[in-house]
Amino acid sequence: MILASSHRSVKTYEVHCISRYTSPPSEVSYILEAYYPGGAWVTSPDATKSILSQISQRSDVPVPKVLISDATKTVVEFDYLLLPHPSPAALPTRTLAAAEERTFGQHLRKVHAIDNDWFGVPGEPSDVISWEEAFTLLLEALLDKTGGDELWNTVKIEYIRGALSRAIGFFLFDDVEVPSLVWLTGDESSAMEVEENGESKMTFLGFSHAVWGDPRMEHVFMDGLKDVQEGYDQNLFLLPRQRIKGVWYSLFFALLMIAESEDVRRVERARSKVEECTNQLRLVEYC
Repeated sequence: MILASSHRSVKTYEVHCISRYTSPPSEVSYILEAYYPGGAWVTSPDATKSILSQISQRSDVPVPKVLISDATKTVVEFDYLLLPHPSPAALPTRTLAAAEERTFGQHLRKVHAIDNDWFGVPGEPSDVISWEEAFTLLLEALLDKTGGDELWNTVKIEYIRGALSRAIGFFLFDDVEVPSLVWLTGDESSAMEVEENGESKMTFLGFSHAVWGDPRMEHVFMDGLKDVQEGYDQNLFLLPRQRIKGVWYSLFFALLMIAESEDVRRVERARSKVEECTNQLRLVEYC
């Protein structure tokens, strides 16, 4: 069974096997994160394993332990992570209750408190030490990746690049001094329940598009979930410049969905969002 958090370049599956090492044979379940070429950037299985390890060591947010990280393609034709399956089943089958959304927000803030020495995609250490440079590189990569999309029949790509030049000229991204761990594509469909010491706790899956960057980039903030915000206990968009950055991050995420999503309706919504954000950013006044 494929889970709702999957994208073109990374798909998350529930895998059910029969163990013959028990008597009688019993069913054993796992989570398989399969990495495929062709989408936007993704972290490698080893980088994702490192992220989960850091979350476990540097916070009390429950995350699954990686059983296998394999990029050899000797067993299957794709790179993959094998994780123990939480119990009970995945939460995408239902909407989070208000209390669970607050827990979601609390966990998210703890994840954002995990920092790094450089900005950008997790993996090999990078020389990029400013968020402005890292964000520009990631945005340009998405503009290149979506270059053949029909979006550009209605939106001029030079408008986005021109608006970005203005934003950089006004030092919009310079207030991000510490590279925080940003889940980015995580949402309610990436939250699962896990039993720990007889207690049901929430855990996160799907860090394949994680970024060391600005917490305001987190997609879940764009959904306006009040209980998530309450749990997070900090308004990241109080100031006008912060709200302008929110428009940039909405545009960025929409481009990512055009590159990654296999849901036709979601891609159509993303195209509309890119057009909307581009129009806003062309007219924005910085102070």
